[in-house]
Amino acid sequence: MKKNMMSLLLIVSMILILGSVSFAETVVVEDILKGDQTISIDTQLLSIIQGNVTVAPGITFQLDGIITGNLTLQEGAVLILNGIVEGNVYNLSGNSFEINGIIKGEVY
Repeated sequence: MKKNMMSLLLIVSMILILGSVSFAETVVVEDILKGDQTISIDTQLLSIIQGNVTVAPGITFQLDGIITGNLTLQEGAVLILNGIVEGNVYNLSGNSFEINGIIKGEVY
């Protein structure tokens, strides 16, 4: 009886824990965007942004495309760079970031 009660408690606990967990959704951008952009939701870019980009605080930005301008990472932002930044990267986030792509400008 004690073993059954512990099993039931474990199952109920798992349901409560898993029920309260939420997963952030990542938006995938496949369109060419013109003009300066602010990324304010977790995003994966598969195309081109023709302009400057600012990544809002606490947001993850996976760049698999091209940014023709500068890229600014605000506090707590995370960058996964597999594509190309033709301008400078301004890392105000304090985070290191993963670079598998190309930065044609400077990193500040």
